[in-house]
Amino acid sequence: MNEIALKVWSFYVHRGCVYLSVTARTVAGFFNNIEPMRLLPVSDTEALKAGLIDVMRQGNPTISTPDRDDDSLPLVLKYSKLKSWTIFQKDAQAWNISAKDGVYRICKYRRRSNGQGYEEDPAAVVTLSSWPAIEEVATRVTDLVQASTAV
Repeated sequence: MNEIALKVWSFYVHRGCVYLSVTARTVAGFFNNIEPMRLLPVSDTEALKAGLIDVMRQGNPTISTPDRDDDSLPLVLKYSKLKSWTIFQKDAQAWNISAKDGVYRICKYRRRSNGQGYEEDPAAVVTLSSWPAIEEVATRVTDLVQASTAV
């Protein structure tokens, strides 16, 4: 696998708001959301598309790997004003966009059956092939996010 070719962007939807930031790759190879964090209303189609386009164009900058002893909380908690990751997860949707070898993969995650974290929802995976334009990917993601939060 050519890991350099893999691009990943992850974000959360919580109580009508999209928590969106650049997803960086650590020197060790895992991904982490970094500042600045944007809070975008799910209902604002143009702002959401523009935010997605912006973070995708920034790619995955490389950052140092956090220390094992670094028990800092996920970045979204700072902006949600919640003190517990567990509380945030109860009402949040986790999303992931990846790009590799000409294919974009959009995935909405579901809560694990034990309530601890997320796992991919195979029924909620959308694949776009032949290297579509970033604008096309952002439009599709926006449509999916808005449809998933519609009452």
